[in-house]
Amino acid sequence: SLRGEYFHYNILDNGVGRKLSSQYNQQNKPRHKSVGLSISEERIHIFNQKQNASGRVTIIVLFDENSQPSGTKVEILIKAV
Repeated sequence: SLRGEYFHYNILDNGVGRKLSSQYNQQNKPRHKSVGLSISEERIHIFNQKQNASGRVTIIVLFDENSQPSGTKVEILIKAV
């Protein structure tokens, strides 16, 4: 959605959460290094820097009513040009 001068994106993942996912990957994919998120964050940072904007990427761990991880929410703010 457009909020003022910024596009605001919300991405919801109802998976097991980042902590359990990381534990699973350490056991089952010990040599794999995930870089997708860091590359995306860096690209957004560079774009916002060039636009003299204050966009951001925020990662929020979600929990259910029993305080168990229930997924992840990513909020992305990018300046509209």
